[in-house]
Amino acid sequence: MVNQIQNLTEGLTKMDLDGYLTFTIASLLISIGIIFLSLTLILLNNLFSKYWKTVKIVDFIPRDIMQPTRFAEPEEVAKIKPEIDKSKEPKLKEVK
Repeated sequence: MVNQIQNLTEGLTKMDLDGYLTFTIASLLISIGIIFLSLTLILLNNLFSKYWKTVKIVDFIPRDIMQPTRFAEPEEVAKIKPEIDKSKEPKLKEVK
């Protein structure tokens, strides 16, 4: 009777270990597949994004927020004269 119970429990532990290994390997393969698919979709989106308009997800955001950022052109930067206030500079000690 004891031998039969030991045989049953050994069979269950082997079966459980096989089940755990199958679940772990399947989970890893599924997660690697999802990561690969998402990276592929991002790559394809970046390759073909210049051929279609952007999709508007939310329509109730104010237009000021949705406007693209405008940066200064080099010609505009050249027109601005820098103002240096010498009165705020710290006094340097002379080295002897």
